[in-house]
Amino acid sequence: KGNSLLSKAADGTGEAVVLVADEGPVREPDWSHDGRYLVYVAEVPGPDIHYLEIQANGGTSKPMIFIATAANEDDPKLSSDGRFLAYVSDESGRAEVYVRPFPEGAGKWQVSANGGLLPRWRGDGSELFYLEGSRLMAVTVSSDQSFTLGQPRMLFQSPDLGFGGSLSYDVSADGQRFIMTTPIGGGGEQSTPPTIMVVQNWYEEFRDRQQ
Repeated sequence: KGNSLLSKAADGTGEAVVLVADEGPVREPDWSHDGRYLVYVAEVPGPDIHYLEIQANGGTSKPMIFIATAANEDDPKLSSDGRFLAYVSDESGRAEVYVRPFPEGAGKWQVSANGGLLPRWRGDGSELFYLEGSRLMAVTVSSDQSFTLGQPRMLFQSPDLGFGGSLSYDVSADGQRFIMTTPIGGGGEQSTPPTIMVVQNWYEEFRDRQQ
């Protein structure tokens, strides 16, 4: 909600609780699977990546900085076990996908090779997906002993990938199915908006045609 992040029970009960109230816009929140951490992008002075720790009593810590540099950091996504965070940075002069230990620890690994956006984790943490233009890429991941990455490979290509910004696609927990937003009529200003037609007294239209 603009400069705020709020939470509310999924069944709609209770009032919304403000978790973050920042001086600038905040966006792209992502929860750790255990509900302990919430990461998000703070636009001011960034964009940078911040996080909160959720207390057992429902309270929250003060917002803490995960990474804030002269580059733009974006698209934070926590691994299913909460030990690593994938994100996008243009520190090299081009947007690439990186991984760091979360919430702290040594190490930084570049995942993408030719530019990358919108990282998503497979449910078991064994793969990372990201967009390279209109191509959906996958990289195998191992974090048992130390964090290691395989070579990026293309899964498929679609002109719709990237349409819809940060909500353009997602992946099932088993990494076998993908859902994408698709522009109606091919997108662009010439697209025909969806319409619903309601006909009242429709039977009167056919009364004289009865056999």
